[in-house]
Amino acid sequence: MSNKIAILGHQQITKYVTEFLLKNNIVIDCIIGLKKKSEEEITDYFDIQSFCSENKIDYYHPDKYSLKSAKDIDFFSKGNFDLLLVVGWSRLVPEEILSIINKSSIGWHGGMFKPPRCRGRAVVNWALIEGKKKFYVYTMSLKPGIDCGDIYLMEHTYFNIFDDSQSAYFKMSVVVSDMYLNIINNYNKLTPVPQSKSKPTYLPKRSPENSGVSWLKPTIEIYNFIRALNDPFPNAFTCYENNFVYIKKAIPFMQKNELKNISPGKVYHVFNNNIFTVGCLDGLLLVQEFESSSDFYPKCNLSFKLESGSQLDCPTY
Repeated sequence: MSNKIAILGHQQITKYVTEFLLKNNIVIDCIIGLKKKSEEEITDYFDIQSFCSENKIDYYHPDKYSLKSAKDIDFFSKGNFDLLLVVGWSRLVPEEILSIINKSSIGWHGGMFKPPRCRGRAVVNWALIEGKKKFYVYTMSLKPGIDCGDIYLMEHTYFNIFDDSQSAYFKMSVVVSDMYLNIINNYNKLTPVPQSKSKPTYLPKRSPENSGVSWLKPTIEIYNFIRALNDPFPNAFTCYENNFVYIKKAIPFMQKNELKNISPGKVYHVFNNNIFTVGCLDGLLLVQEFESSSDFYPKCNLSFKLESGSQLDCPTY
């Protein structure tokens, strides 16, 4: 007898994983997710309601993002789900709902180091910021608490120097899809293993206001910072004449030994399409794509012109 499966999420990774499971003949009985990005601060939002309609999957819009309302508890109680797959949902699932699911609620997490390290938020972004190459991905039976569940499967992937936050999450989508399919097909053969209780570490949430670029750092560190915060996340930013300059794409350009003097934050060259170079601790960075705004958020069209000799502010991070 097949399991009754529900998926909890509303991000692009939710769509990818669901499509992968459907193509592998897994029946998804219901997807739970928010209708609009504006309902909460959701990164990489996907319209899961329309997706459900197109694929003839039942859809439930939760009463609260926390899932703690009586209506939401009642929905899960009546749903009689065997497996709840959590993917693309940025809130803890209440203990009462975890206890309602017949067999297991399964989530995924990852980090630069094996669990119990790297619990918490923005794990992919932090890995790219720190220039890490190996990244562990694991699926777990959810428990009350932060990323402390018993582990079903653990794999690893690698980030290269060209990866950004988008491509890194594409890799997560591929790895997580395979792991969820493996668990569904072999559920009765798998026994989740408890995590070590020794010295867990937690990564903090990233917010737009702590995404300022410090031009006093080496070019490779700034490059890592910018690629870790490209779309769909709040971009790395600098400031010029009361404008916030959101940097979407940049690469190391020239080394310090190729230049006479370097002044961090100074604009040295302005090319076509407003592509420009800016001084860092050990060389120049080429800023290839950016937007600007007079407000912190939202972004708007370019409202000023950079010239050689312009000085960018250095908000620290």
